[in-house]
Amino acid sequence: MSERYARLFALPENLYAAGAPVVIAAGALLKDTQTDRVLAQLKLRNIGDKPIKAVTVKVVPLDTVGKPLGEAVDYQYLDLNEARDTNFGAKVPIVLPDAATRAFSASVNEVIFADNSLWTAAGATWEPLSVPVPLETELEDSELAKQYRIEYGADSKYSYQTDKDLWRCVCGALNHQEEAQCHRCRKEAAALAALDIEGLKERCQERLADEAQKAAEAKAAAALKMKKAKKLAMIIVPIAIVIVAAGALISSHMEKSAAYDDAAALLEEGEYNDAIAAFEALGGFKDSAERVSQAKYDKAQTLVFYAKTGGRKGLSMILSDGEAVADDADLSKMYYEEAIAIFEELDGYQDSAEQAEAIQNYLHAVELVNNGDYEAAADIFAVLGDFGDSAEQLEGIEKLGMYWPYVGEFAYTLDGEQHHLSSDFVIEDGKVTWEVTIPDGELIGLGNYFFLSKGDTRQWPVSEDMTVVDKNTTMGTVTVKFENGNILVTGKGGYIDRSDYDEFWNRCYVKVN
Repeated sequence: MSERYARLFALPENLYAAGAPVVIAAGALLKDTQTDRVLAQLKLRNIGDKPIKAVTVKVVPLDTVGKPLGEAVDYQYLDLNEARDTNFGAKVPIVLPDAATRAFSASVNEVIFADNSLWTAAGATWEPLSVPVPLETELEDSELAKQYRIEYGADSKYSYQTDKDLWRCVCGALNHQEEAQCHRCRKEAAALAALDIEGLKERCQERLADEAQKAAEAKAAAALKMKKAKKLAMIIVPIAIVIVAAGALISSHMEKSAAYDDAAALLEEGEYNDAIAAFEALGGFKDSAERVSQAKYDKAQTLVFYAKTGGRKGLSMILSDGEAVADDADLSKMYYEEAIAIFEELDGYQDSAEQAEAIQNYLHAVELVNNGDYEAAADIFAVLGDFGDSAEQLEGIEKLGMYWPYVGEFAYTLDGEQHHLSSDFVIEDGKVTWEVTIPDGELIGLGNYFFLSKGDTRQWPVSEDMTVVDKNTTMGTVTVKFENGNILVTGKGGYIDRSDYDEFWNRCYVKVN
């Protein structure tokens, strides 16, 4: 923020209560130097599978010695659509009533998910999670950390940790105890927890010994070559020194030219890793540096191509010798993430930056599809055009019957109080079905309500000609129609039109594409 705001206090990072679907990733207390108002800001992170649409937090203002100042402040974050691992709330100021506030405590009271399910805190204590420990710090050996990444994946950054009912993957992602695999990189928690450190050290030593042997052999070969060159130089008469020097230059140039042609052939054949190594070895010869960038760019483009099918053919491009992946690994995601890393490394070369951004947008759109946010995903796929399988993804979404499901609330008003029932949509074989459930306890005083008994569940297909009429609703009539892209429920007669009740009505939204 600008100099207008002075930071007075900061919360510990990553506050968490067991069972909570969010963490309080950060929090700060700011003073507006122009108005003297004191503001609290919280950064929250969704760590659960369900998208979040609303969160209620409690902020307790404290004075300079940590004593409460007045009443706690409840604040609601509304109109959200936050998927897993996304941060939110950081740009929303919470105005505190007492300008003498110099610290605060924070907790989350309630979380409402996109499917209208609810999580509430039951006297939970919010405490900081343990700090992630870098792999090099945990293993105390950079070569041992390198061996770990060879065996467990290049994205391994931290040590495996458990904290309360969570476990932190080596890639950095937080997972719940009931999740056997990391939701981000799909690594198995059991395999990470069962690390054989002694075995890892043994394999590391074997690798280092092998590398040392290869280095010694290369050094010996170079020494032998040098010895032969010296012997030849001693035989040649001084008068031929100039000729030899010229010949050496010519020979070196010819060798480099031959090596350059070999590297170019490797690149042409799609042997990108070998081509990159060969061009790098040539240093500044001809345009070798440019060809290194070209080889990396082509490699990334090829990984994007393999990602479209998710086949195992591209694994040789991203795995080291002896490295393997699980049979159920998300190969497409692995290819995309490797391609992103290469494009970001090539920042400034051709359209690398745009390519990296396109892949990130694509992966975000896929995540939106998995979370049921088809509309937002379709917007991204439409912009991506022919990138990857974006066109097929968009076509697949459109085959859902041209209706975007919105998990809404089915409501009625009784004695001035609004009651909320359960409403959802089921998609199967490209058809959209509206599903309504009347829970027990919601029908007091109304008998049968909207052609349903207590605890009953009904489904109706959604289409342009959808019309459902029920004349058995406590001496009244209820009609359901598909109108202007919405499901419109109206009622008339009986309890519905009695003077001491508001007129019964409801809208559950199904947006037409």
